Amino acid sequence: LTPEQLNRFDRDGVLLPMKGISRAKASEYRELIEESERRENSSGNSLFLNGHLKHEWQHGLATNPRILDAIQDLIGPDIFIWKCQLWIKEQNSNSFVGWHQDAAYWGLDPPDCVNVWLALSDVKPNNGPMQLLRGSHVEPLFEHEDRYDAANLLTRGQVIPELQDLGNVDPARLVSAVLSPGEYSVHHLCTAHGGGPNEGADRRIGFNITYAPSTVRSVRPEGAYAMLVRGKDMFQHFVLDPAPKQSQDPNQARLHQAGYEAKMSGMASSIMDGADLSKFEKVSSERVNKNLPPHVKELAGNPATTSLASSILNQR
Repeated sequence: LTPEQLNRFDRDGVLLPMKGISRAKASEYRELIEESERRENSSGNSLFLNGHLKHEWQHGLATNPRILDAIQDLIGPDIFIWKCQLWIKEQNSNSFVGWHQDAAYWGLDPPDCVNVWLALSDVKPNNGPMQLLRGSHVEPLFEHEDRYDAANLLTRGQVIPELQDLGNVDPARLVSAVLSPGEYSVHHLCTAHGGGPNEGADRRIGFNITYAPSTVRSVRPEGAYAMLVRGKDMFQHFVLDPAPKQSQDPNQARLHQAGYEAKMSGMASSIMDGADLSKFEKVSSERVNKNLPPHVKELAGNPATTSLASSILNQR
């Protein structure tokens, strides 16, 4: 990154657009996602939760050297992946992402992590692009409210009430992540962001990775899983997630699956700390057939696969 980019990130808490991969490569990844959706009759939002542990293509994208080089300039040489997932908004659905700050509920301390949001489709102004509030990463965290709204793609439907009506916000502080396939934005964990419904003619597909430096720890032990992807594990704050491997050994495969399930269960427990699980169970059921791809049939539905935290429902 250039000195100007570093200064801009320090000031605004966001950089965009950044060049990650080629448009052709982004199209290849989109095809992989949609092939899986057709085969599994499910949305990529649920199929690829923390898929960097299970799918070599997803791990390869999350560890792309060009992206890691930029992340290293922001957080230092020791880089962990705490989570990754897809954020897909289907065309003409009413699904949105409420305004929020990830640092308010993820339990990572200090919150000196960054989120990459890589476009795998065109993200135009009418596709419900992510919007971010410049400079919010250096201000006190906003008050959040859990609304358990099925149209809100966030786990507990959380919002920052004073930002949901953007008429109250200085337009000069708002930036929209309008991106071409292969471009990405990067923002600080404390940067407030959200986004409206996709009213365009195509799906909006984004690949999100949360990167943490070695100095960060989880304040909740159950959330202390991460994958070291560059540098050294200086402080042993995390149980280290294994990278995906194609193994013919069934014992190795079972161990890897057990590690994945432990991460998913622990992360769900951590990010849902303090939530109303009865309301969460209800809204997860309501989400089963919302925001589905056009090539996926209506689902009988498993509420425990509708969001990053829904696996917690298997523990009830």
